[in-house]
Amino acid sequence: MHDARVSTPRAAFFAVAALLIAALATAGYLYNDGWRLVRIPAQAAPAVFVPRCADMFVPGQVLQLRDARCLGVHGEPHTIGWHPCTRGRRLATVDATTGAPQGYGFDGGPYVAVSGVLAADKGFSAAMDSCFETPPPPR
Repeated sequence: MHDARVSTPRAAFFAVAALLIAALATAGYLYNDGWRLVRIPAQAAPAVFVPRCADMFVPGQVLQLRDARCLGVHGEPHTIGWHPCTRGRRLATVDATTGAPQGYGFDGGPYVAVSGVLAADKGFSAAMDSCFETPPPPR
């Protein structure tokens, strides 16, 4: 025969244990998800000003490359390619698709616009040689 007095405390123990396990699992999940007793709002990232490429790359103007980002004609982001030169300088190359005139320039030096193919430009070739400190070819 089955005695109801013996099984009732055992059933209550397992019911309480199951509720405790469920409560702890839920609390652990919420804690890992970022919930605390006092919810601290996340800090908003500071706004970053990104200049337009056409304003950043003006022929004859001193080039300040910063983090090499700018916005194109329609507000699309561009990352400007640059070459790490010897002695820590950077030589930037800019394509006309950015909205700025195609050209090149050293960070902190004047920006030079190029018409035609950039790689075929004699000034760009001299800038690359200066960047990597390679001697000019013999004449």
